Amino acid sequence: MRLGPSLRQGLTQRLEQRLTMVQSLACLEIMIGRQQQMLRQLTGGDYHPNGVCPRCEHRLTPAEIIKGFTSDPFDYTTKCPVCNYRFQPELTALTASGGRISYHFYCSTQTLEQLQDVSPSLTKEELRREHGAIFYSAVFHFGSIGAAFKKIGIEYQHPEKPSEVDKLEPFFGQLPDTAIASAANVPVRLVRRRRNELGIPPFRKSSLV
Repeated sequence: MRLGPSLRQGLTQRLEQRLTMVQSLACLEIMIGRQQQMLRQLTGGDYHPNGVCPRCEHRLTPAEIIKGFTSDPFDYTTKCPVCNYRFQPELTALTASGGRISYHFYCSTQTLEQLQDVSPSLTKEELRREHGAIFYSAVFHFGSIGAAFKKIGIEYQHPEKPSEVDKLEPFFGQLPDTAIASAANVPVRLVRRRRNELGIPPFRKSSLV
């Protein structure tokens, strides 16, 4: 029995799509890992999305959790890639002082949507106490609560002290300049200028493949 052109074409297309999905997930895992390392360098804490599917007990990776969110800012569930069951993931934060806390984890869109109802006059301690899930999700996605407020056009009234750009040199070219600048609370031009001075080429997503 010979495979016809259409069948071969269908198999090839499905295989290519599958490879593209796998590669995309692998790239996202690398990006998340680098983001976590940068946050650890800046804050001394460790932020890790986690979730175990209540139905099939599959332990999702951070990339699978983020990929599983919908575009609906009010749907806080992610999808298990094994059985498609939807559930609420968590974000575990290991603080510099050795504390361990867990909150609901939101995607970047959900975080910004909820942040619109949070007063920018609250201190970081008040935000952690009253809106812990939003606060830590914002830090994970944007590097700081101030950077998250800036994303929705609001100036945070207790801005973080800018970090030394040289402290983040290991991440030059490994992450977008914008992501580094956001986490460090500095203008992106400072990151770009320092990276160029060191002769490090800009980040290219194609380098992850």
